[in-house]
Amino acid sequence: MPLLEFALAELWERQTEGTLTHAGYERIGQLSGAIAHQAEKVIRGLGPSQQEVARHILARLVRLADESGEHTRQRIPLAALYSEEILNKDAGRKVLDQLTQARLVTVAVASDQRQQMVEIAHEALVRRWPRLKQWLEEDREILVWRQRLGSIIQGWQQTGRDDGFLLRGSLLDEAKLWLTRRSNDLTPAEKDFINASLNLQRRERANRAIGRFELLVASSGSELEKQNAESIGEREAVRLAKDLPFLGRPGTWRLQINLIPVPAAHAHDLRPRLAPLSMSTVLPLLSAAAPADLATDHPDDAAQELVASQKLDEQTFAQLKTLQLQGASGLALELISPQLDGIPDPNARLKFASILFDMMHIRGRYADAAELIHQELALYPPNAEMHSPLLLPLKIRFIHHQMFYRPVSELWPQMGDLLNCCDQTQDPKSYGDILFMLGGNLGTLRGNYQEARQFLVLAIAHAKQQRDYYILARSLRKYGDLLRNRRHFNFARDVLLEALRLSGRGRGTRQRIYILGCLGDLERQRKNHAAASEHFDRAIELARATFIPGWLGNLHLGLAELALDRNRFDDAKISLEQAEAHYKNTHPKHWWGEIQVGLSRCRLMRMSGSQEWTELARAVHSEAIAAGYNKDAAIAQELLNGRLLPRNALMFL
Repeated sequence: MPLLEFALAELWERQTEGTLTHAGYERIGQLSGAIAHQAEKVIRGLGPSQQEVARHILARLVRLADESGEHTRQRIPLAALYSEEILNKDAGRKVLDQLTQARLVTVAVASDQRQQMVEIAHEALVRRWPRLKQWLEEDREILVWRQRLGSIIQGWQQTGRDDGFLLRGSLLDEAKLWLTRRSNDLTPAEKDFINASLNLQRRERANRAIGRFELLVASSGSELEKQNAESIGEREAVRLAKDLPFLGRPGTWRLQINLIPVPAAHAHDLRPRLAPLSMSTVLPLLSAAAPADLATDHPDDAAQELVASQKLDEQTFAQLKTLQLQGASGLALELISPQLDGIPDPNARLKFASILFDMMHIRGRYADAAELIHQELALYPPNAEMHSPLLLPLKIRFIHHQMFYRPVSELWPQMGDLLNCCDQTQDPKSYGDILFMLGGNLGTLRGNYQEARQFLVLAIAHAKQQRDYYILARSLRKYGDLLRNRRHFNFARDVLLEALRLSGRGRGTRQRIYILGCLGDLERQRKNHAAASEHFDRAIELARATFIPGWLGNLHLGLAELALDRNRFDDAKISLEQAEAHYKNTHPKHWWGEIQVGLSRCRLMRMSGSQEWTELARAVHSEAIAAGYNKDAAIAQELLNGRLLPRNALMFL
């Protein structure tokens, strides 16, 4: 192997000098192929977990080019590689030693003699090794993002960690996505930078005004001082004169007052820097100022309107619930999101926050919703009973939002623990939610339909007893899904129609979208294509009006399967592209949706005669295993074995 690499290095050096002959180019190809073959042999000798570590190491040692260029190897400090979680273990370091002994990577002391550097042994591995090319293509999105992030972090560190370099807005949303989904792939420096950005976001949110008043105040300094001394007291007057010296001078002032809620923990830190005035002290000061004559503008009326718009009372709660039921999630978010931090009462705050979680969920902002729930949970003391009727719904929702981007193998036992701690007599609603999650969403993802059915039967019985028509409609919908998967079409249709009837008593718009999608796929299975198209079209119309990207993706996925059944490959391709686009509108991207699009695309490629579907099927199989979706992994394996019919029964999430 060393002689092979030496010969290849000499040939490439001659290529750079421009002295390489045609035979030399052929020789480069032969030697590069031999090196790639040797690398493939080494990787195949590793176990699955070791291959993942090797993949991580090799990807870190490549600098990705733009669309028109070629990837190149890059040197990084060995200490930086060892600092990463996946390599900060004996098993990870053993893989690096194996790669080094096999001469896939080299470790050498840097020219400045200060640290050891590691790099891929030869450029041929980056350019000619199919497996590494595939790995880089599959991880291209995160690798390109990490390259961009690296330059930002470098500037941040060189400027003494200036807040101006920290991530905000969509850049921070993207970073939170990768921190959630690929935390093990990030370096401590990257995690530190993202956490610093999140801390800045929390500080800015804590200092965000929930209301603002602008007043025009006219005063003659001596009069103000006199009224201060009489109505407030000498000590307060002296302090105000010190902190607000302009009030001691005659003139007209335009005052802007921002109302910012201050948590008790922050108030202690602010007291040394700000005058801690009581409301009884501030109000006489403002009343002492003579208002200017602004009869035409009526500023006081504007201020009163602002106060009214910021007040979250039972009437406001009812209006927001109406918007929620009607699907106007965007408007509800705009109304409530800026005001949440200003609600001092924890019960009232939780009531309004629950709407916010739900609206974020509908609009596909799963990670945002989970992060907000995490913040709400942090408001309660560590010794609070986390399974109380007040906090248990938060824990359920936290898992619910995470199921779109976290492995189901992590979430299933967490939901099982909540079931064991829930008292169905004290908190029947939470008990019904947990049963539905275990039987419906999480049960569907796991693919053990017999187990899921048992939980759904319990959920249906519980919902009937409690007359909880919302849980009943949801549970019947999932039960109908299970029945049609078992090809009990008539019974499944009756169950779904009953769920559709019950949906009018609860969150009608959303449930109708869900159930119409299931009915559409049921009719597709029955080869009643006209009825299937009608159901899907009605559901898409509702989903567009309320903008639910996850379900728009589901419905276009159903249309793609319908087109496949009818051998309309061009229509199927278009519908799959539309489904994929909608799934990418969620944050993070919809994991279940990505896998379903991949499975459908495999069937499309296979039916249309393309030979490239096997690579995609292998990738989908690996992704389904990582997500814990056993049924989908089995479907991908059946495709690879050549035994699965093109027709598929979708189990909508």
